[in-house]
Amino acid sequence: MSGEKVSVLRSSTNGAASKKAAKVVETPIGPTAGAPADVDAKAFYDEMWRNYGHLDAVSPAAFHRRRMIVELAQKHAPNARRILDVGCGRGELLRELSGVFPGAAIFGADVSEQSLVISREKNPTFELFELNLTHPAFELEYQARLTQFDLVVCSEVLEHIDNDRLAASHLTKLLAASGVAIVTVPGGRLTRFDVSIGHLRSYTADSLTTLLRGAELDVERAFAWGFPFHSLYRLAVGVASLLTSAPRPSEQKKVQTRSFMADALSFGYTLFGKSLKPLYYLNSSLSGGQIFGIAKHAPINR
Repeated sequence: MSGEKVSVLRSSTNGAASKKAAKVVETPIGPTAGAPADVDAKAFYDEMWRNYGHLDAVSPAAFHRRRMIVELAQKHAPNARRILDVGCGRGELLRELSGVFPGAAIFGADVSEQSLVISREKNPTFELFELNLTHPAFELEYQARLTQFDLVVCSEVLEHIDNDRLAASHLTKLLAASGVAIVTVPGGRLTRFDVSIGHLRSYTADSLTTLLRGAELDVERAFAWGFPFHSLYRLAVGVASLLTSAPRPSEQKKVQTRSFMADALSFGYTLFGKSLKPLYYLNSSLSGGQIFGIAKHAPINR
């Protein structure tokens, strides 16, 4: 997610991300990333969901991103009968999609067991399952899921993944013929807080378009959104992270720091987020730090 939602499928550890993040924005990633045996990555995101997952409930960015995803889904996939949210987190988007697609079967997937535990408690009627978008035997491991979904949402996920090209190609394999994918990723400058929650890169509308086309998807639209209020919000979160996440010499103190950071950010999100939430409706769809992409499964014989 873009500074407030921590989601799936990062195939390097937190320490590695901190060292590589500045290079990753510019450097292509190799094809070997993402083995499911990466226990450290799963543990990292389990901890992130425990510490920061509740911020989705008070974040204006998360609220309006979900609102826009739902609107895009209604416009571009109005007849979807099987819908999958890859990186479902605590399941807020699952419930919102269910509300506007009452006849559809709703599915959620995540690599973090902690997020699935929380989501199962909140969403007992949806089918939830573990999914690793860069599993080296993806087609064999998830054979029953391939070509099954009319709509696949992948929101604030790809920025966490070393090999985002492989992940995007696997998203395509989940889509039914003419199925629609809605993808969101963060744009703008990669901040210290972004790195601390596992972001490896940021995107532009053009780079997301290139990524999705490389995955054999026909891109119907890609755009940046969020200026000026989402941009202001990201700036405020970045400043808050600088004030609350100073490095500490021992791992125990790092854990304490992350806990303090979560408390401080939660307080700031609640106060600052409430004031910005109505203003987000005024954000521009021409520029900003949030990138949206809508793509359709390309015909095989195009």
